[in-house]
Amino acid sequence: MTRMLALPFVLFAAQPFNSSVQPLPPPLRAELKDGFWHAGCPVPLTRLRLVTVAEWGFDGRVHTGQLVVNRDVAIPLTRVFRQLYKLRFPIRHMRLSDAYGPKAARPADGDISGAFECRQAVPSPCSGGTGTGAWSQHAYGTAVDLNPIENPAVVHAFRSIGWGWGGDWTGSTKDYMHFSSTGH
Repeated sequence: MTRMLALPFVLFAAQPFNSSVQPLPPPLRAELKDGFWHAGCPVPLTRLRLVTVAEWGFDGRVHTGQLVVNRDVAIPLTRVFRQLYKLRFPIRHMRLSDAYGPKAARPADGDISGAFECRQAVPSPCSGGTGTGAWSQHAYGTAVDLNPIENPAVVHAFRSIGWGWGGDWTGSTKDYMHFSSTGH
């Protein structure tokens, strides 16, 4: 009986969570300058970091996911993804090429988890709308959209680092995939 119980533990323990935070490599900086960052953005490229984490896919296997975020939130976000990893929370697409690659090569299902993008805020991607004239929290690198199609709320993990959820917004506009450092 002991052997049967030990086997699943060994299999699970063989795949530990790992993460890293590093400055943006030059090829990624160049890629971001091609439509995702421009002069006038509220955060310079030097303040952005590449976060790499182990994450579970919908196929039940461990994958490597990456996000570009503000350096001020990079370490707390690795703690969130550690919690999600322990929960075996599946993430559909979280590679740099999914978010920043050529549109024709991005996943057709649109279920891309992402963070930094220098853009204006919109009322809600869930309900459409035009720019508000204010920067989105994504433009600061302090917001994450996680599994925007399935949108299973992982509110507790993000709240553990003080982040707010777009599902808590007052009024009729909700953004259930949105998590940010300010709650906006």
